[in-house]
Amino acid sequence: MRKLIFHDLAKQDLKLIRVFTVKKWGRHQASKYLMDLRKTIQLLNQNPLLGIKKLDVHDRAYGFVYKSHIIYYQFDNDSIVIAGVLHQSRLPKKHLVGRIL
Repeated sequence: MRKLIFHDLAKQDLKLIRVFTVKKWGRHQASKYLMDLRKTIQLLNQNPLLGIKKLDVHDRAYGFVYKSHIIYYQFDNDSIVIAGVLHQSRLPKKHLVGRIL
């Protein structure tokens, strides 16, 4: 299995998702949403080609829709790097600058 790596700003994305979800829908829903999001990321680690190539972001970028967010990542044989988890309304090109190599 590939090594799963989170970009520091992707970790920040997850924290912001948690804060927003707790405020909007409560702790229980936030925990459930993030747990299911992590399961989706584990699935992508096992099957990275489930995502769609995001050439508008970078030639190595992939994206996978999870409810109202998109998980952006890149991978090779050894690792998968989660570059960001952005709400669908956010512009990936603006928010992922420098996160994908």
